Amino acid sequence: LKKIMPALAASAIWLLCLAAFLSSFVSTRLESNTRLEIKSTQERVEYLRDARAVISENWLWGVGPGNYSLALSKLDVNRPVYSYQPVHNIWLLMWAETGILGLLAALLFLGYWLREFYRQRSTLALTIVFALGILSLLDHWLWSGNFGSLFGLIVIGLATTAASDRYRQGVLRFKKRY
Repeated sequence: LKKIMPALAASAIWLLCLAAFLSSFVSTRLESNTRLEIKSTQERVEYLRDARAVISENWLWGVGPGNYSLALSKLDVNRPVYSYQPVHNIWLLMWAETGILGLLAALLFLGYWLREFYRQRSTLALTIVFALGILSLLDHWLWSGNFGSLFGLIVIGLATTAASDRYRQGVLRFKKRY
């Protein structure tokens, strides 16, 4: 903790300076009554409604990976083209694109990894997956983009490494040595 505290303090000071310099941008994101935050909230609620409509039409098999916006455009043809956005929740997006079977497969995959990390008592791995889980509820990039998919798999790989006995033994040896 003594070795980490200077880095944490420096990071906190840097973030506070950056927040002070960019205070107008920070306050816009932190206050929920600004024009852009109200618009963003309204759009997210609309995207949830859109996802519900797409899922109700294709709940079993989905519309196919990457076809969400196309399916949405077929449901409501009178909207401007830029408004066909994916829902900002990868679990709903996954359900809409792969159907309930694809969603269940993904949940089983995640459940397997969580069970393994819990069984191995790896708090680091559980923390990493928990953070990824929070991100999955806030935006769609972990599912809809190539970078997001690769990032998610790399994070799961890092969590798996952190949970491995070999990694923990190396950390213990490092602690004994230093």
